[in-house]
Amino acid sequence: MTSILPTGLSRGRPSGKFVQVTRLERLRSLMLARGGGTTLQEIAEVLQVTPRTARRYLQRFQQEFELEQVSSPSRSRHWRVKSIERPRKIGLRRAQCYALLATRRLFEPMRGSALFDEFEDAIHSLTTLANRPGRGPNAGLVDTNVEDRFVHLPAQPANYRTRIEDVDVFYHAVADLHPVECRLRTHETQEQLVTLLPYAIVLYQDDIFIIAAESQHETEEARVYALDDLRAANLLSTERFALPKGFHLKPYYQGRFGLFLSSRKTRIVVDFDASVASQLRRRQIHPSQRLSNLRSGGLRMTLYVDNLDVVARWVLGFGPHARVIEPEPLRQQVIHELKATLSLYRERSGKNPA
Repeated sequence: MTSILPTGLSRGRPSGKFVQVTRLERLRSLMLARGGGTTLQEIAEVLQVTPRTARRYLQRFQQEFELEQVSSPSRSRHWRVKSIERPRKIGLRRAQCYALLATRRLFEPMRGSALFDEFEDAIHSLTTLANRPGRGPNAGLVDTNVEDRFVHLPAQPANYRTRIEDVDVFYHAVADLHPVECRLRTHETQEQLVTLLPYAIVLYQDDIFIIAAESQHETEEARVYALDDLRAANLLSTERFALPKGFHLKPYYQGRFGLFLSSRKTRIVVDFDASVASQLRRRQIHPSQRLSNLRSGGLRMTLYVDNLDVVARWVLGFGPHARVIEPEPLRQQVIHELKATLSLYRERSGKNPA
């Protein structure tokens, strides 16, 4: 029997923290692919474990799918997923396959994790389906590699290659509602041990964020944590928590300005000149934004956000093409940043920049 085990995975107790998760994923693929059932010995060979260990994996698998025994000519005991539990086949047209393939680089920050390997398997299946010869006059050509020419390209994907186990821990915690014990960086050189209840994992601007509540403060609103600030994550697989009723990501999404929760909103008004107005008319910077035209051909944007620091950095990115009208604290913050920048260049040149 051909083994589907990754190179380097040996029999016996897994050495890596997430080798067990990988084996469970491979058992899932095996059981769903074998409609006629499979034996405990075959499972052991695929997972490269002893039959006794294979039985434990099968018991874990039964927590997700209901199994049944089926008879076979060899009289050996075969196990299979009950037909009512088996996922339905989904029919996809070629254009739909390419639409899904175009998004595959969204998950680039997760490369190297067991979760990303699952995505890669799905991508391979979609590519095979998309490149099958079609029917009819509008079937399209084959072997044109559209999947490499119709794509989403992340602007600056983060590299979590050294954090792949933490990625898998938090994904499984979100999927199965398990708490996670980890170290939270509170300052540049300080950390504290916390137990988090992860409600969601979010890919935002090519970085990974975790929305979670601390176990001792679970009655409070969940906070947003950058994965960069969470270390040594340990899945508490024997414990579970309940997702708060009505939990939704929408209140945390602040458009261009990040992920954070705020009940107080500040009215912000910024004028942009004509050179950038057309660009801004085609974009939603924040869900609350309102646009109005200026006589000069420019654009006035009004929105409600409660983090002046991130708004100031965004405005400064437009240079002389943007001017803060209100609030006054934001105007003063932008002026202060501009003066500080001017001072930096004055110090380097030794001359008056004016």
